Amino acid sequence: MSIKMKALSQSRQIEFLSQTDLLTGAKNRNHYENQLIRYSQMCNTNLICVYADVNGLHEMNNTQGHQAGDMMLQEVARVMQQRFGSDDTFRIGGDEFVCFRVDGRLENIPAEIDQMSQELKKKNYHVSFGYAVHEMNQDELFDVYEIVKEAEGNMFDAKKEYYREMGINRTDRHDMQP
Repeated sequence: MSIKMKALSQSRQIEFLSQTDLLTGAKNRNHYENQLIRYSQMCNTNLICVYADVNGLHEMNNTQGHQAGDMMLQEVARVMQQRFGSDDTFRIGGDEFVCFRVDGRLENIPAEIDQMSQELKKKNYHVSFGYAVHEMNQDELFDVYEIVKEAEGNMFDAKKEYYREMGINRTDRHDMQP
């Protein structure tokens, strides 16, 4: 019995490690890629995708150290998981997060994004958010990558606006989309 319990425990640990970003506790990119198809299958009315990119992570790492940058990423993940749930929040890149809501209330999304943004600003963290919504037609399957791409494009627009408002010219940075 002890061997079976140990094997079960190890199996659960391996599953956790294969799905979870250890720094933030959000689901990782591997799990994100494996779960995308399920979103189109789960929807009855709509799918909401929120794409987030942390502003200033590189600068924070350089000026305050990587521990400060790690704390910022952990806080962003916590705030997003609090709103969208731990199963539907993914860290898909160094400073990029995506979360989904199936059959959510569309009118609430802008306010929720604003609330997340305000909560993070209290800690002097700035995140650019973009979102997109796919409204379902009966028995429709759709390409979830398209909604993610649209949300990402909206995030890039928000990011450009953030840096414009800050008076920072980032045209020479190659991490910004044209």
